[in-house]
Amino acid sequence: KQWYQRRVAITAGEEVLHKTCSTTLNADEAAARGCALQCAILSPAFKVRDFAINDIVQSGIKLVWYNPDGTVGGDMEVFAKGHVFPFSKMLTFYRKENLILEASYSTPVQHTQTVIGRFEVGPIKPAEDGSSTKVKVKVKVDIHGILTVESAHTVTKIQVPIEEEKKEEKKEVKKAEKKEGDKMETEEAENGVKEESKPNENEADLKAEKIEKADSDDKMKVENGSDDIISEDKKKPKTKTKTVQNPLEVTISKKGFTAKELQEAVERENAMISTDKLIKDRLMAKNAVEEYVYEMRDKLYSKLENFISESDKDVYLAELSKTENWLYDEGENCQKQVYIDKLAELRKVGDRIMTRYTENEGRQGALNLLGTSLVHVRKVLDLIRNKDEKYDHLSEEDIKTLAEKDAEFQGVFNDFCNKATSQKLDEDPLITVAQINLKKKKVPTATLR
Repeated sequence: KQWYQRRVAITAGEEVLHKTCSTTLNADEAAARGCALQCAILSPAFKVRDFAINDIVQSGIKLVWYNPDGTVGGDMEVFAKGHVFPFSKMLTFYRKENLILEASYSTPVQHTQTVIGRFEVGPIKPAEDGSSTKVKVKVKVDIHGILTVESAHTVTKIQVPIEEEKKEEKKEVKKAEKKEGDKMETEEAENGVKEESKPNENEADLKAEKIEKADSDDKMKVENGSDDIISEDKKKPKTKTKTVQNPLEVTISKKGFTAKELQEAVERENAMISTDKLIKDRLMAKNAVEEYVYEMRDKLYSKLENFISESDKDVYLAELSKTENWLYDEGENCQKQVYIDKLAELRKVGDRIMTRYTENEGRQGALNLLGTSLVHVRKVLDLIRNKDEKYDHLSEEDIKTLAEKDAEFQGVFNDFCNKATSQKLDEDPLITVAQINLKKKKVPTATLR
C-alpha cells in the first residue's frame, strides 16, 4: 500500500492533481467494476439508471495567431478548463496570407510543456478585389484528448449566370400542345360535335384579311428593327451568388521527442513494466503465503479438526503463527522465491491433512461402487448355475475364469473394507480412492454381455 501511494504520487498523483491518492480500489478491480456496469447496461435483464460519462479537458487550451511580420495578431481560449471532449469548433479568420496558429495551455501545467504545437494553414491569397479572404478552420480535441487542426478551407462568393430555357425545349412544348389539340378535335368529331362550314365568299374575305395583316406585320418589323437591336445589346444575362469552398493544407509542427529520445522513453517504460511485474509477482507470492496461513488456521478448528492429532495440531498452529509474524517483520520485502519456499514448507504438513480429509470423504462412495459391481457378477454366476438361456454363449472355461475372478475381487473388497474400518482419521490413509477405482475398472464385465 505504501509503495503504491509513493509510486502514484511520484508519477502523476498529488503534485499534479492536488488530491490524496486512494488505495481502496486498484486498477484491476476498477476495470472489472466498469465491465460489470457496462454488461448490466447492455443486458435486458437489468434496469440501470440513465447516465453519461464525459471526459473533460484538464487545462484550458488557447490559440494565438500571428501577423506576417511575426507579431501576435490575437489570441482566444478555444477550450476552457472542464470542457467536454471529444469536441470540435469552427473558427473564422479573414486573411490575405497564410495563417499561422500556435496552440498552448492557458495556464502552466507541471511536468508538461506549455506549447502544444504550431499549425500553418495555406496557401491563402487575397480576394480578386484585394480584400481579405474568409478562412474557416476546424479545431478538434479528439477522443484521446489531443488537440489538432482537423481541416481548413476558404469561403469565396462568385456570380454565376443563370441559363435561359433552351429554344428546343420550347419547341417540344409547342409540339406537345399541338398534339393535344389535335387529339381534342378528334374526340369532338367522334362525339358528333361538328362546326358548320362558312360559304365560299366568306373564305375569300378571310384570306384577304390574312394577307393585309401579314403585310402590316412585316412593315412594323422593318420600322422597329433598329430598336430591337439596341434592346438586345442592352440586355444582360441574369446571375446568382454561389459560395465556393476551396480546401487548404494544414502543416503541423508539434513539439515533442526526437526519435532517439522517444526510443529511450520506450526503453525506460519497458524497464518500468518489467519492474512492476516483478513487484506484482513478489506481492502475489507473499499474499499466497498469508492467505494459506489464514485458511489452514480456520480449517484446523473446523472441518480438519479430527484429521490431525492434538500434538501435531499444536505444533502446526505454532508454525502458522510464526510464519504470520515473519511476514510482517523480516519477511516484509523478501524475494519471490523466498515466499514460494515458505509456502511449500507449510504445504508439506497441510497437504497431508487435506489428503486425509478428501480420502475420508470419497472412500465409502468408491467402496459402494466396487461392491455393487461384485454383486452384479455374483448374480450372473447364480443365473448361469440355474441354466439361464441368456448366458448359453459362455463356455465352461469362461464360467470358471469368471468364478475365479469373482473370488479374487471379493477378497480384495473384504480387505479394503477391513482397512477402511480400522482407518484412523488423524493418520494417513491405508487405501486410497484411486486404488479402489482402479480395482473397480478391472472387474470382469465384458464377458457378461
